[in-house]
Amino acid sequence: MKTNLIYAASVGGALCVGFLMNTEKVTAAAAPGPDPGASPIGRLVDVTLISWPLSTQPAYKINGTLITMQPEWLVVNEGNYDHWIARDKVMEMKASK
Repeated sequence: MKTNLIYAASVGGALCVGFLMNTEKVTAAAAPGPDPGASPIGRLVDVTLISWPLSTQPAYKINGTLITMQPEWLVVNEGNYDHWIARDKVMEMKASK
């Protein structure tokens, strides 16, 4: 009798834990977030450049609005200047939301 009661309590506890874990997954999946496939064109960006393609040290940083992204170039507007940046010089680019 005591063994059956312990077994029933452990099964009930496992079901409750499974339900709570499933609820957290559904809540996290339903929360809207940034679309990773959305284009950053028109957003504010921080672009970190390297001095040459095989380098690992950042050389320069540009902050501005991303105008266009082409296969070979990025164009970033910083104040009155348009920076044409070769894509192989870009180490990192962060875009605002």
